[in-house]
Amino acid sequence: MKKKHIYIYLLGMLLLSVGCTGKFREFNTDQSGVTDDDLLIDDNGYGIRLGIIQQGIYFNYDFGKGKNWPFQLIQNLNADMFSGYMHDGKPLNGGTHNSDYNMQDGWNSAMWTHMYSYIFPQIYQSENATRDTEPALFGITKVLKVEVMHRVTDYYGPVIYKNFANAQNQYRPDTQKEVYYEFFNELDSAVVSLADYIEKKPESNGFTRFDILLDGQYSSWIKFANSLRMRLAMRISAVDPDKARTEFLKGLENEFGVFEAEDERVAVSTKSGFTKFTLKPVPTKRMQESTAASVREPALRTIIMQAYPNCPSTRVRMPH
Repeated sequence: MKKKHIYIYLLGMLLLSVGCTGKFREFNTDQSGVTDDDLLIDDNGYGIRLGIIQQGIYFNYDFGKGKNWPFQLIQNLNADMFSGYMHDGKPLNGGTHNSDYNMQDGWNSAMWTHMYSYIFPQIYQSENATRDTEPALFGITKVLKVEVMHRVTDYYGPVIYKNFANAQNQYRPDTQKEVYYEFFNELDSAVVSLADYIEKKPESNGFTRFDILLDGQYSSWIKFANSLRMRLAMRISAVDPDKARTEFLKGLENEFGVFEAEDERVAVSTKSGFTKFTLKPVPTKRMQESTAASVREPALRTIIMQAYPNCPSTRVRMPH
């Protein structure tokens, strides 16, 4: 009798185990998320990464939770306060914060923490995913990489750039000069990749539905790269005038041109949930004069004034 009960018990356990695991994978797969197969459809894998990177310029990437508080730490409570662009109306935290030049590590590290935790990994993955098979998207990734990371090095100086994710080199930081020189190399790669792709597929506009900065045209991204090169050249004009002059002219003389018209601009929204918007036009004469005046190297200033006597500045226009 006991043996009969044991057999029945074992048979029941066997049936129970089969019943529980028969559709185990189906029952335990998250049906609400994006699957690996979803990422392969219509280049979604590329587009999702590039969307995160585009939002990472000002870090209004909200982790999917509808919040963009990191932007306040990275921009308002850090650079804006330090530069005097913004100030609180009354003493905050007993007068011990960035507004009073009592620098707060938690605020000042926010740019580094969020960029290296969320945005640069997406850049790294996008580079690897597109390098050999998607030249246009590879070029766009390079442009965005420079746009994102030049803000980081301007915050901190030396940063981990060329050795990101390189354990063999122990993630060695680059000096700011090394980083800026690499920026120019990255823009070279971007322009070559995009120009070659346009020559082979002039009618292609596959990036349009993922483009939240420009009009989706690959030629516009080359203009962005050229204008960004000129912007970076102006930033080093006081310390490395020869390199600045070379890079400025390379951007200016590229056949695809640079941003000149008032409606040619890269606009980044800081609202929760990314939205496009148009900046108000800036008077041509005032914009051009302010840009030339900001360049302390006389020869480069002359180039700017001669190239744009009646046009707006070629700086990449972004809101604060």
